[in-house]
Amino acid sequence: MSLVKYTARRGALAAVAALVAISLTFLVVATNRFYPVDTPLTQQYADYVLGVLRLEFGYSDSLRRPVSDVLVASVPRTLAYVVPAILFTYTLGILGGLAAAYGTNRRDTAARLFAYVMLGVPTMVVGSLLVYELMKHTWWASHPQWCTADGFVQKCWPPFTQQNVPFLGATEGGWGLRTATGWPNTEPWRTINHRYLLPAAVLSVGLATGLFRQARRAALEHRASSVSKMLAAKGASDTLDARHALRNAALPLLSVSFAELMSVFTIWAFVVEAIFHVPGITAFVQIAVRTRDLPLLVGTTVVLALLGVALSFLQDVLYGYLDPEVGES
Repeated sequence: MSLVKYTARRGALAAVAALVAISLTFLVVATNRFYPVDTPLTQQYADYVLGVLRLEFGYSDSLRRPVSDVLVASVPRTLAYVVPAILFTYTLGILGGLAAAYGTNRRDTAARLFAYVMLGVPTMVVGSLLVYELMKHTWWASHPQWCTADGFVQKCWPPFTQQNVPFLGATEGGWGLRTATGWPNTEPWRTINHRYLLPAAVLSVGLATGLFRQARRAALEHRASSVSKMLAAKGASDTLDARHALRNAALPLLSVSFAELMSVFTIWAFVVEAIFHVPGITAFVQIAVRTRDLPLLVGTTVVLALLGVALSFLQDVLYGYLDPEVGES
């Protein structure tokens, strides 16, 4: 089976998975009587699927605007720190693991100790330390402060505030941004800003440490193999040997990294967006739950589910490209 046929087959399976995810969210809509009672169930399902394809999820009563407008504005904000976090993860995790495996015992021990410490520290703690310590002395990294409904700065520590999403709250005419200065570049698809680097760094801490351990283990296994010993006998440098180790460990590292990325969107993104005041998609999930806004909850859930399906499809395609036997099987 050629790579094109393999990709088409995996794409068809991804489409089926996306349809299943959409159908599950439709059950929530149907049980809450979102459509008129006299409308047949099949017609409701057809209208719902067509609405999802057109990104029409209805009108948000809490935000007083269409859900599609919320998604178009919030998804780029989430991607603006998730994409750099992925780059940080691969760079720090893989290079750090190779440096530890091919370095001295002292360097290896120090790198492992640092990785274990960072892996055990919760993301909330790292983010809070950056917000309340580093940003006090670095004007370029400052973020909008948390404000009350009257515009006064809120002094409490994040986990103990009354608002779970402090940068969003009740305003005149509905729910909206309550920050004094707003978030930089919140216009759709114009979210490139240096203030997204700190959320990206915090988000990549746990991912990079997990990838570091996998890369180090794979490099040590390669150094114990006969191929590495043959290269050493021929006078090959550690850099060349590390390239061979990375090539052999590409598939295991790929599977681990994608599994970790899924956990980012399910858990860590909620924490990062709450701490750094990012009005991203997970922040509006919290708003939807707090206000029982069904259209907003369904829209954000569908987008997250489709994003997970897209990542799984990309993983399958990369598997087929890196391992020809997978594509031919």
